[in-house]
Amino acid sequence: MRQRAGMILCIAGMLLLFAPDVNYRQFLLNAAAITVEHWPIGLVILGLILLRPHKGKRRS
Repeated sequence: MRQRAGMILCIAGMLLLFAPDVNYRQFLLNAAAITVEHWPIGLVILGLILLRPHKGKRRS
């Protein structure tokens, strides 16, 4: 959970650093269009997340 939040904050910070005056409505429309056109990449990413080994909690 912390890693995902850190990644989101990192991407948001980089976006604001390099494009502080970007039109966010247009950005979201472009992101939605890319998502619709390339939706199978979501399955690949989901598969990679599910294949990542999880650390099990040890009972002591």
